[in-house]
Amino acid sequence: MRPAPPAATLRGLRYFAEHCPALSDISILVNASGEHWAEAAATMPPVHRTNAVSLDLIYSPVTSPEAVAVYLQRSFRSFERVRFLSPPSWLSSQDQDDMWRAWARLRGILLADENV
Repeated sequence: MRPAPPAATLRGLRYFAEHCPALSDISILVNASGEHWAEAAATMPPVHRTNAVSLDLIYSPVTSPEAVAVYLQRSFRSFERVRFLSPPSWLSSQDQDDMWRAWARLRGILLADENV
């Protein structure tokens, strides 16, 4: 049986970005699916943080890495590390492959400035 998607979303991470300026290490499972995140980010001011964040999204579903990256970049200034666990075993091998590709794309976007 497939569990329900996580109830927490990227909006919850935004709250931490705004109210916990010293937070530097986050490990959380969120529902980051959907393409609406870039549009949502366009309506919010960037959070002014001075420290990079180490982000572990466990096995959060990400369906639009580019949109999620826009939202996360508006919420956190920069990223020291972006990690994920392995996809859940109850997913089909195709869904697991899709998840790995989305995570790799998101990680590449968020860490691009660090690699230049």
